[in-house]
Amino acid sequence: MNPYDIGSKNNEDYGIWDKEVYSPISGVVIAAYDGEKDIDPGSEDFTLLEGNHVYIKVDETGTYLLLNHLKKDSVTVKEGDRVNAGDVIGRIGNSGSTSEPHLHIHHQRQDPTKVLHPILAEGLPLYFEGINGEAMPKKGDIIIPDILKN
Repeated sequence: MNPYDIGSKNNEDYGIWDKEVYSPISGVVIAAYDGEKDIDPGSEDFTLLEGNHVYIKVDETGTYLLLNHLKKDSVTVKEGDRVNAGDVIGRIGNSGSTSEPHLHIHHQRQDPTKVLHPILAEGLPLYFEGINGEAMPKKGDIIIPDILKN
């Protein structure tokens, strides 16, 4: 999804702004926050690097999936909730350390609630189904179904 006007200072000009975010996997929400304001593209007026976010402990692997930069007041889940692939968990925003509206997805082994900084943990592979030329996933890798990428 391309922005309408690359370089715009208005969040609404970006095609991804305010789109629903679906859980790409099944698991338990271990953290959810949506109290940080959305910033104008190019601004650095943020409090949390990751901004508004949802962290999920993945059922299948016991690893963690972090979804960051969500829109203020849009997160629909809370800590302890069980989510399934396809459940709406929030909306695309521009919160935290970000240059423009987008969704940051990070897969890691360490519990993000128990490390010094959530996004600085060791990153793990993340594969999207249906992408031509993709590497074959290994046991323990997360695969995001095509249906959740639209």
